[in-house]
Amino acid sequence: MKYRLGLAATILLLAGNAASGDPEARRPSPPAPSAKRASKDKHAPPAKVDPPVEAKPPEPQIDELACAHVVQKNHIAMKLCYQRILKREPELRVKMTTRVRIANTGHVTGVSFAETALAREDIGQCLAHAIEQWEFPAASAEYDFEFPILLMRD
Repeated sequence: MKYRLGLAATILLLAGNAASGDPEARRPSPPAPSAKRASKDKHAPPAKVDPPVEAKPPEPQIDELACAHVVQKNHIAMKLCYQRILKREPELRVKMTTRVRIANTGHVTGVSFAETALAREDIGQCLAHAIEQWEFPAASAEYDFEFPILLMRD
């Protein structure tokens, strides 16, 4: 006869022994371990249950080399902005960190500059408009990409 593990097996064994007339089978069985635990802990405070933690979505895998290639490929657009402004401001030098917000499709959804003073000037507005036209690699979620811009006269 096959027995299943767990409580069902215990019941089957006892029933089999009682039917056979075994005196051991008439002895009451000890309570299940969980029943003992419950009787000891009846005065204990209820267990504290932590609220479920929302899982953060995994960070998108970004191909930084491909993003850098997009910047390099479009450097002419930045150079054109700079040359246009140089006609009015011949001593202008631009050094700033650019942060681009990119949708999962690769489309640029936002451009910001660490140097806010330059961002408000013509050069910042021209650069932001140019960068908004770029196409970056698609990813599993929206992501940011930062790169430096350094523009100076040859």
